Amino acid sequence: MLEPHRHQGRWFLSAIAAACALPELPDLRPCGGSNSFDSREPGQRRLAPVGRSRPAPRPAAELAAGRSSVLVVRIGVEWWAIATTVVQEVAEARVVHSLPHQRNPAILGVLNIRGALRICVSLAQLFQFGAAAPKALPPKLLVASHDGQTLVFPVDEVAGVHRHDGSLGPVPTTLAQAAIQYTRGMLEWRGHAIGLLDHELLFYVLNRSMT
Repeated sequence: MLEPHRHQGRWFLSAIAAACALPELPDLRPCGGSNSFDSREPGQRRLAPVGRSRPAPRPAAELAAGRSSVLVVRIGVEWWAIATTVVQEVAEARVVHSLPHQRNPAILGVLNIRGALRICVSLAQLFQFGAAAPKALPPKLLVASHDGQTLVFPVDEVAGVHRHDGSLGPVPTTLAQAAIQYTRGMLEWRGHAIGLLDHELLFYVLNRSMT
């Protein structure tokens, strides 16, 4: 029986590698160009460890304290924004190795990012945008890290960085029900309202489901 690692995220990946007996993957070169972002945020809160109470949403006043930046991506036909403070890089699609006995359709498997195995999660499946899993992986991979956990999210398109003043509108009821709980609010982008992902809740829920 595996002894838990001090860090839950690294222990989980170690357990996956042992259970799957994956062949050694080649070390892939970083994609051309710099897609990394500064992940530092003054006063950033940390999530409670697994087993404790769910983290409370960040107050609107904290968001409005100054201009924030988000990365705008397309998942299916929907445009979404995610805080650049958690974005590590945008990579090209690559082979995903499925996990045995994995029943969650949102967990696509593991892949190699800069020589490390990372969990690949389909937000399209998690948000229930489509009934069936896509036949091919979207062309881009969004690598995000929060509270020591790194996850990879396939996205169909990356529009770039957008700065906003922190003002968020209410989440419409027309949004997919499964996506509403992961949406912090709506912000204006190019004349349209797009959802701002609640990355703290997203990572918290995914971390609990994988441990």
